Amino acid sequence: MIRNILLQVDRDDRNAARTALAVALAQQHEAHLTGLFAHLGLPAIYPWGEGLFAREILQRHEETTGEAAGKLRAEFEQRAGAARVSHEWRIEEEDGTQSVLATHARCADVAVVSQTARSALEDGPGSRLAEEVVLASGAPTIVVPDVGKFDQAIDRVVIAWDGSRESSRAVRDALPILQAAEKVVLFGVHADHEDLPGSEIAHFLARHGIKADDRHTIANDLDVGDAILNAVADYTADLLVMGAYGHARLREFVFGGATRHILRHMTSPTLLVH
Repeated sequence: MIRNILLQVDRDDRNAARTALAVALAQQHEAHLTGLFAHLGLPAIYPWGEGLFAREILQRHEETTGEAAGKLRAEFEQRAGAARVSHEWRIEEEDGTQSVLATHARCADVAVVSQTARSALEDGPGSRLAEEVVLASGAPTIVVPDVGKFDQAIDRVVIAWDGSRESSRAVRDALPILQAAEKVVLFGVHADHEDLPGSEIAHFLARHGIKADDRHTIANDLDVGDAILNAVADYTADLLVMGAYGHARLREFVFGGATRHILRHMTSPTLLVH
């Protein structure tokens, strides 16, 4: 069951799209929605400042942040209230170490964040919020693409399945979403010399009341990501479910090839579980 959804609220141009998806998901599952605005605190921006000049910077920073928070809160509460979704607002200050969103996601059933923009990928690991939440929280994380509108219930789901621990956990964590969906496609990608362990997971899903269409293709390591994206397009999926391969080391987020490819080129919301 999904009872608690955590939403990334921020001043970027994808805030409305994230909120729309999170509200639709909360409606579909009668879940409580928490909007979290985690803003960067001045000490992390200007750690060496002191004196009159620093106090002026601090005052302007607090005023700007307060104005932004007020606007974001009003928009969030209006959308959630109009949908009659149980909701609450939180605001916290980032200190430049571990993401506040990743910490809060550990106590949520699902977190909703945005795909990392290509410009942020080039800026370095410290700005990769989606990657950090996926790896550091341990929570199922729905990453919303940086283009498109996703304000409908999740009815068509593609599962990227390879029999690994990561994909197994992704399926189990996504069970409430899969049970509510109208169509589920179990899509396996494997090399020609491997046996795809798809029958057992199909039986597992069936025992949970989920009838999944079993599909698979053969691809090498370089083509796995594209094969998955093609399946998402072919089945007009509202959501892709897949395991995330990777690790975090000294604020550096290292993902496997297929996971990295999906994170950069996703076309539909993607539920990732590490």
